[in-house]
Amino acid sequence: MAAEESKKASRSWSNYVAVMFLVVSFSVSLWRVYEVRQVEQADDVATIRVVHWQLEAGFREAFDVIAHRFEKAYFAETGERVRIVQNAISERVYKQYVQTQGIGKTLPDLVQLGRDELGSVPRFFISNTEDVQKPNPYNKGTDLEDVPWMDTYLDGMLGSVDQTDLEYYGASSSTYSIRMFYNADLMREAFDIDEPPGGYRDFLALCAGFAEWAASEHRDDLTPVAASKYQADVFRSMRAATLFELMLENDRDFDGHFGANDEVLLAYAGGDFDYHDPRIRADEMTVANLTQYFAPGFMAMDRMEAQFRFTQGKALFCASGSWDAMSFDSQVDFPMGICDFPFPDRQDPEFGQYVRGRISEADSPAVFRLAVSKFSDHPDVALRFLQFLTSRENNQRFNQLSRWPPVIKGAKPHPLMEPFMRKPEGFWTADVNRIIGAGPCTAAYTQARWELVEHKVDFDGFADMLERDMPRAMAQEFERLLNNEWEERLAQEMSLSHQLGSYSFGETWGEAAPIPERVQSKMVYLWEMRMRRYRNSYRLLEWQKLLDADEPKAQEIQQYIKIDLERKQS
Repeated sequence: MAAEESKKASRSWSNYVAVMFLVVSFSVSLWRVYEVRQVEQADDVATIRVVHWQLEAGFREAFDVIAHRFEKAYFAETGERVRIVQNAISERVYKQYVQTQGIGKTLPDLVQLGRDELGSVPRFFISNTEDVQKPNPYNKGTDLEDVPWMDTYLDGMLGSVDQTDLEYYGASSSTYSIRMFYNADLMREAFDIDEPPGGYRDFLALCAGFAEWAASEHRDDLTPVAASKYQADVFRSMRAATLFELMLENDRDFDGHFGANDEVLLAYAGGDFDYHDPRIRADEMTVANLTQYFAPGFMAMDRMEAQFRFTQGKALFCASGSWDAMSFDSQVDFPMGICDFPFPDRQDPEFGQYVRGRISEADSPAVFRLAVSKFSDHPDVALRFLQFLTSRENNQRFNQLSRWPPVIKGAKPHPLMEPFMRKPEGFWTADVNRIIGAGPCTAAYTQARWELVEHKVDFDGFADMLERDMPRAMAQEFERLLNNEWEERLAQEMSLSHQLGSYSFGETWGEAAPIPERVQSKMVYLWEMRMRRYRNSYRLLEWQKLLDADEPKAQEIQQYIKIDLERKQS
């Protein structure tokens, strides 16, 4: 009895301690929230709220460091207090959050862009076009002191241009690239080497050899490559520029792009290529040759499951972007290496005759782009924070702390990020699977490609699926292309009329008068681009030529077109 009473007393005391601990913790939390609210609501404090979707390890901590530095610098410069508050939201709901907050006119001061804003940027955000043409004041004392803000970027700040009105909105802080991660311990244990070979065929042989070694060691838990459907897309970075000649041959408007317009449609319908083309085979089979070394059922796995397999030491390789490098580095308990993708070269016995070279990373986009919302109470302070964040010194500090590649010229990356610095040498490429957007053509291609990478069909089976499904898909996208450009032409005519009105009567608008030079430059651009909106006439003329020539593919596509093409030409 005494023992039982002692146990009850002990449990009662433990429960009391637990309750007291919760009460104290809750009280401390309430007090901290109260203190923060008091600071934010103080009359002499300007609060800048920032919303983004970056939940990667170390990112928010790095952002807080720069935010606190700005708070101190701003107070030293102006004698005014400012507070930067960040709010990270899951990317699953981020797009809906921005849309609803924008419509409700309650967007925070700074908002990360890059989630399919679909032309809403001019509606919800403030242009900083004039500011990017002036030097960044926080580069004072460096060789960038007199350089326009836009020219301090590796990409010339192209990532901040909105194609709707050709204005600059916000500024990016980082860039990214994709690489392979490997387990150095397993590499030494299986092959007694410290790093993987750089050649494509040697890399495939290494994966095959690792599978054989794991079987001989009765290590059924090991796989050469940790992968999921996500990694199947990521590994497309190992392709070479085998489609370069095909794209040059069919780049009808000489803009350096083939795809996402009528060029794919007209080239395919005219018999200039089909999906049995050996250059397409080289492009697709480069990755399909590797997927046989992925874990069984990889297409049913999610990204995190594959990455967990690698960080637990159960795979030799994994592929992801620079954004995951810090997470990997903090989770693994083995020496981890990072290397570039192997790609076929001109000596490759199977694909060599189609290889022009590696695919360039010169157009790797700048990311973590923050823009000032029209509903900010302190837009000038928000813009000043962006300039602070993207000065060379602070951009280097921010990206070294967050383990992301910097985007400003001369900013040095963290050693972990050195393998991720983009390589601009090489050639461009694209996918010959779509006309516009992620429509029926992309859906047909994706379905066929899944069958190929899972080795349910060979390349001929993959090509047969596309030859069967693409005519109907292209007809649907052709109709959508015509309708979209018809509507865009009307919208551009309205925009041109607005600019003409601004140019003619703007001087009568008082303080709201537009700058004549900017209005004139927009008019010139709109007029020059006006003919592109009349491209329907060109494509319909070319389409009629194909029908008159009785091209088989054009006739096959035509049978699925339901709209009145003659009306669209008028």
